[in-house]
Amino acid sequence: MKYLRKVVSMVLIMAMVFVMTGCGAMMENLTATTTDHLQKLVDAYKNGDMETFKAGFEDDDKIHYMLDAVGDTDSTGMKGVYQKVYELTKAAEITIVGVSEEQQSISDEYITIKIKTVDFSEALQEAMTAAMEEGGEAFADMPGWMMEALNTGGVSVEKEFDVRIDTNGGLYTKTHNEELYETLFGGFYDYIAYTMTTCTAEEGCSYLMASKDEIIISYDEFSESVAGYGLTDADIDAYIAEFMFEYKDLDGVAAGGYCEDEVVTLYQIVNYEAASAFTLQRLGIVSGGSYDYISLNSTIKGFEADGMTCETTDFGSGVLTKTEN
Repeated sequence: MKYLRKVVSMVLIMAMVFVMTGCGAMMENLTATTTDHLQKLVDAYKNGDMETFKAGFEDDDKIHYMLDAVGDTDSTGMKGVYQKVYELTKAAEITIVGVSEEQQSISDEYITIKIKTVDFSEALQEAMTAAMEEGGEAFADMPGWMMEALNTGGVSVEKEFDVRIDTNGGLYTKTHNEELYETLFGGFYDYIAYTMTTCTAEEGCSYLMASKDEIIISYDEFSESVAGYGLTDADIDAYIAEFMFEYKDLDGVAAGGYCEDEVVTLYQIVNYEAASAFTLQRLGIVSGGSYDYISLNSTIKGFEADGMTCETTDFGSGVLTKTEN
């Protein structure tokens, strides 16, 4: 009996050794595999192999609109902007450091990566702001002010962070890889697949910049003639100042106005990512309670019910075509 127990014990010990050895080998292979997967994706982006690079993203990731445009012969509209973003970011210096200490399981890996590249975040914000100051039509020309930002140039950045990649070689979504998405594409990722809707009425226009059904920024413009009222420049300035005063304490809102050829134009800009629920209630955009986002489709229906004519464009990116299908 004692001999049998010794034999059983030896068998169990040997089995444990084999299991532990096997796990160790599996982890080494997994580490090498996931690192190689990421290196393959990095090389594909730098070398223009968009098919290989696209395979690392979910099918519904909006990055596909940009990547599909890279090899397109059409360089008009948003496709030209996407091509420009790629041309400016493909030269990034990318170094894969190795497996991160934050590795959590054998089903996915955190790989530490260093990227030295250019960032256009500030340039894009400045170009959009300048377009807004010029007027609604300039703001509505998204490819125009985006290209202006890219031609102006960005700032050099160097970052080190962890990238989460699964064992099949795919990248996890932006929720898990925000720094990669923002850095690799020069701060442009959030602008991909934006649409612009223009709603017109006799007294003014509304311009709605949106991502899918979510409105990101609205620009409302109202014009009226002051001819024959005998108003002085001081009167008009006071009128505009009074209008602006109504919005001065509302977060995420900007307002202003100007007068040309005896026509006063007032505008109101709302950044829905910055505006609070209180602000949106004050503006009458929401009535209270909880909401996820301000719907583009619902807003258009409301405008059209009020007699406005609305038209949405994706500037040739393909977003609307895919939505219709």
